[in-house]
Amino acid sequence: ADLGFYGNARIGMWYVQYDKDYTGGKERLSMDYDLYANSRFGANFSSDKFTANVEFGFKLGNAYLRKIYGEYKFDKFSLLVGQTYTGFSDLAAQVTSINAGLDCCLIGYGTFFDSRKPMVKLSFDNGPYLMIMEPVKIAPVADSKDMDVLLPKLNIGYKFQADNVCIHTTFGLNVSQYNDEFAVIEVINPDYDPADSTSMEYIDLSLDDMVVAYGMAATISYQAEDFEILGQINYGQNIVDYGIISAVYGKSGWDYEKNEVMNTFAFGGFGQFIYNLNEKSKIKLGVGYIASENDEMKDQDNAMSIFGQVCYKLADKIILTPEIGVLDDMEDGFGNKEGSRAYVGTKLQVNFP
Repeated sequence: ADLGFYGNARIGMWYVQYDKDYTGGKERLSMDYDLYANSRFGANFSSDKFTANVEFGFKLGNAYLRKIYGEYKFDKFSLLVGQTYTGFSDLAAQVTSINAGLDCCLIGYGTFFDSRKPMVKLSFDNGPYLMIMEPVKIAPVADSKDMDVLLPKLNIGYKFQADNVCIHTTFGLNVSQYNDEFAVIEVINPDYDPADSTSMEYIDLSLDDMVVAYGMAATISYQAEDFEILGQINYGQNIVDYGIISAVYGKSGWDYEKNEVMNTFAFGGFGQFIYNLNEKSKIKLGVGYIASENDEMKDQDNAMSIFGQVCYKLADKIILTPEIGVLDDMEDGFGNKEGSRAYVGTKLQVNFP
């Protein structure tokens, strides 16, 4: 089998301006300087019908496992076993240089992303795929030990490629159910005094309900000789319970009046434009938006981000990326301003070997 090693080191420095709504007081200017947590080292193995990959990252001075899998190619499909990216990881060439020392790729601010998961994956030659993953036990109230799961976490999708156009659609589903023998006794008296047992008030909740979390996204890219356009639209229910990272509230809740699960719906998307200036440099511009809502919120919970950057090759394997952008958490579902962060800085990346 062929064996190849790869890796990169990423370090960034940027200034962040926090506004009054974000800090809850005065505006602040702060400098961040970090080794990026998605710096990595990995190895690829390949033979006639078998490929494998193992990849480690470095976070807070410690190594952690990013990917490990083996994949075998049959006549009309491939079987993958291990940990790698899910269908909600179609980030292509997105990069933004602020998120606690991580290329955040508009994650949570327009991009649906749930990282890397252990899975069994079937990829068919004509584009469809199916991922079977460990289910998440979702518990809006009580504890996850009181939940039952009957199905694995699923992710199905389809990738279509024609000349310079790529269309990728994906859908993920995770279902939990409360054990119907279980009941919660909860104190509801706001004036409850632990020293006075007579001040207690209780309600018996029979949590016989199902918690459904799902997400769907459609990503399209067009690649020309000098430029590339990339965009995504997405929608989901209880997306945080499914595992998708979100800058807005995206979890399920409990409706105490109706004694049932209260679902939270989220929707958004992003757009990005890349222009190749020459062989050594390119410009990237991007904007993302996400919103969520449920029956408890008075309005939508919104967030957005916008960025612009230049990627410049200082040498064959050395890339400098200055960038400017804004992460705006806008307002929550009750009209409270959550504030924004404006930043300017640069990332230096060295690829090896």
